[in-house]
Amino acid sequence: MSSTLRAQNKKSGLASWIILFVIGVVIVGGLIFVAFFWPKGEKTPAASSLLQNPSFAVNTEEVFYSLMGKITEIQDGALKVQAKKEQNYFLSEDTDFTAELQEDTRYSRRVIPSNPDDPLKTEDIFLSDLKVGDEVNIVAGENINGKNTFTAAAVQVVEIQPVK
Repeated sequence: MSSTLRAQNKKSGLASWIILFVIGVVIVGGLIFVAFFWPKGEKTPAASSLLQNPSFAVNTEEVFYSLMGKITEIQDGALKVQAKKEQNYFLSEDTDFTAELQEDTRYSRRVIPSNPDDPLKTEDIFLSDLKVGDEVNIVAGENINGKNTFTAAAVQVVEIQPVK
């Protein structure tokens, strides 16, 4: 009987060593992962530091495909739009733009309800529905950063319903 107990002890001792070996491999693997694959570099700055240093938050090399503005003139094949810097974070001052219109430029109207529980309404419109003074969101088919003239892929009139 003692030989049976010794055999069982050897088996349980072997099982313990195998478990310890597997745990060791997992720990060493984790250390290798951290050493070679864990992201390195500076920590992401806190939001408060971004607000204190706006030059860090604004990248002048960014790509912009749309702007908000007010139609100041409707010409044959183009819209003149005044974009306010308060509505377009990439502008350092109010700027006039010319949006060239093509046959495939899409036109729509977005109505923002005064009651937040009501759904947004969007409808297709025509170029003839646009008028001077309309607030518009113009989407370009190209990067408009640094340009004052661009081709409009879509023009959306934005209407905000007054509070009743």
